[in-house]
Amino acid sequence: MTTRIHLLSLSASAHSVSRACLEPVQSVLEKAGHSTAKMDIRDYPPVWVDSSSPENYPSEYSILSEDLKKSDGYILFMPVHCYTVPSTAKIITEILFTPLRKKPIGFVTAASGKNSFLAVRDIMGSLIFDSHALIYPIHVYLNQEDLNDEFLPKDSLITRIEKFSNGFSEFTNLLKDISR
Repeated sequence: MTTRIHLLSLSASAHSVSRACLEPVQSVLEKAGHSTAKMDIRDYPPVWVDSSSPENYPSEYSILSEDLKKSDGYILFMPVHCYTVPSTAKIITEILFTPLRKKPIGFVTAASGKNSFLAVRDIMGSLIFDSHALIYPIHVYLNQEDLNDEFLPKDSLITRIEKFSNGFSEFTNLLKDISR
């Protein structure tokens, strides 16, 4: 059975630095034999989190919840703002914590500076304690300097993406039976 990894782009920005890594990550995962699915937060209506189940939000979230349940692992692509992850990431992980339960999760984060690499720790903690998620301990952290003039990852970033993606692939395969 093929392992399915869901790629969640959680940046509201049209020119997202983290989203620039989505296609290269997808390519590495598919070369490793995984199937992939993608979601882009910009395709979903904004919501307020009020501890409701996905069925109480716009129907797009219930559909996404059902689709996420089919995946064996997840990679969250997101920006860093003010040394923390954006509200879009918090909203998705709060509303959809059930499909993420006991599943591998990796992170690709982008910031304007070089000192925000610990920004994911709060959401990692939340996912570990609330969803019992299995957090991949290596994440890709980048800024706009890692992209070329065409807004594509430079070779040095591609190397990091490949290392991350191959490692996450192995991590997900090893934990696949545990997370069912």
